[in-house]
Amino acid sequence: MSQHGPAPRAAVAVELAGGHRAVFRGPEVAARTLLAAAAAGAAGPVLDVAEAVLRSGEPQRRTGWVLDLRDAAGEAVRFTLDVDLTPVLDQAGRAAGVLLDAVDPDEPAPTPVAAVQRALLPTDVPVLPAVDLGATYLLAGVDTAAGGDWFDTVLRPDTTLALVVGDVVGHGVHASAAMAALRAVLRQRLGAGLDPDAALVDLEAFAADLPGAALATACVAVLDPATGALDYATAGHPPPVVVGPAGVRRTDPTGGGPLGGRSRHRARRVHLGPDDAVLLYTDGALERPGRSLVSGADELVSQLARAYADRGSAQATCERVVSALDAATGHADDLTLLLARRRPAVPELRITLSTARDSPATARNPLTHWLTGIGAGGDAVVELVHASGEVVTNALEHAHPDRADGEVGFAARLTERGEVEVVVADGGQWRPARPDDEHRRLGLVMAADLVRSLTIDRSHGGTTVRLRHPVTRPVPVLRTADSPLPPTEPFLASLTSSTSDGVLVVRGAVDSDTAPGLRRELLNATMAGTVSRSVDLSAVTVLGSVGVQVLFEARDRCADQDEELRLLAPPGTAAHQVLALVGLDQDPDA
Repeated sequence: MSQHGPAPRAAVAVELAGGHRAVFRGPEVAARTLLAAAAAGAAGPVLDVAEAVLRSGEPQRRTGWVLDLRDAAGEAVRFTLDVDLTPVLDQAGRAAGVLLDAVDPDEPAPTPVAAVQRALLPTDVPVLPAVDLGATYLLAGVDTAAGGDWFDTVLRPDTTLALVVGDVVGHGVHASAAMAALRAVLRQRLGAGLDPDAALVDLEAFAADLPGAALATACVAVLDPATGALDYATAGHPPPVVVGPAGVRRTDPTGGGPLGGRSRHRARRVHLGPDDAVLLYTDGALERPGRSLVSGADELVSQLARAYADRGSAQATCERVVSALDAATGHADDLTLLLARRRPAVPELRITLSTARDSPATARNPLTHWLTGIGAGGDAVVELVHASGEVVTNALEHAHPDRADGEVGFAARLTERGEVEVVVADGGQWRPARPDDEHRRLGLVMAADLVRSLTIDRSHGGTTVRLRHPVTRPVPVLRTADSPLPPTEPFLASLTSSTSDGVLVVRGAVDSDTAPGLRRELLNATMAGTVSRSVDLSAVTVLGSVGVQVLFEARDRCADQDEELRLLAPPGTAAHQVLALVGLDQDPDA
């Protein structure tokens, strides 16, 4: 199984002539090597170009720039990078430093599948103080067209958290476009504070006029991190699974059918204990090669319990479940998981620095460890650590110019909105900046550019700098190479009699390959909806989402002619559980 996404990146700062700085952001290996080369005085070519940009004030772009450097051990290392060099301006509009943003042109470009998925879906989940979130996509195959799976997380005004997983029938551009539209509408309604069932009602109305949205499914849940209350509603979608120290609990469907299925949407409530987790997932986790819906659900529950017992992060739990399911059977459809686990509130980080004994690294290193520990990742960690280091540097150097040993307070906390707030406070007054003190100005300018907000509060009691920046955890897109799938039982559909009491008997797997055949048989057996008919699904081994769509269409076609399509699936059969899940075992007008 491979992971698709950018290589790890890092940011480092190196000194230019005159006390200016160049900040290099790029592949982590290149950044660390450049820092080592600069310390050894062997980064001349890079710094020469950066100083030229500083003097001219004009940005440059270098394509295929070959950098010959030496690493910390003195070994020669060559990098070929595409680099954008941008001057950083101070408050007076003068160039005070240079930002070098580099990418590796040899890094494989995302495939069209990954590119479409990344453009339409969230690339990360928020890091929150009382909920640990994780999510995973597993694409169906290397050459598979982009699918309709999606997930989302929405922080609501009352600090509750909305969780969404959904699936649009089919693959390709139309399925992806429908998915993106449904996701946007649902995100807006949940962000406005609607409950899960009300949000699905609005989504149903929107989907009625959206091409490709018919019979899309979704599970929507709203979690209160403080109380553990979880309200959820399903529209033809598998209901959530809860796992915790007491074991695994399967929740019940709420009765709503897929969008466009003329069903009502209701909500249910369950409670999560202090260390419980809830899993939302698409049907790709159940409908896997060689597995019925029932056995697929049993295996998902079993693997979830095993992964939870490892006591890893929510992200690690998702990836372990996906890996175990894929190793057992492979997969024929996209698979999406979203896990939310209640956790104790994240403790704050507090450090007292000495202006005589400590350096910026005294704060940077613990901050990096703390951010990693709370689950943050990606560029946000680099940006926060670097910005905080610049502020600490200013405080250590300028807060107590008349004292040999002063104190600087450093604190970091994670807010309910998923932002890290860093506070650097001292009891002194910063030495006034001189006109030629560009080095100092640059540090604060860069810090302000790196984070969402930076404020400075100067008073008689000292100077306090506050940084705020959202932190997230990247979501990987996983993919495995195509492998031979086990054979499925042959599909067969036939009428027992051409008379009005004849039953259409369906056998084998009803999936994307065989659903068109079922559609033809249903049209013939019901005479395009003008004749009532019973359909025996007892011998159906797999009833996939495309087959469900065909059954909904046939039922509605009969209902429009005041006829009835009766679906027969005794308890314990594969079809029974699917019909109950999507609401096809109910009267559509009930």
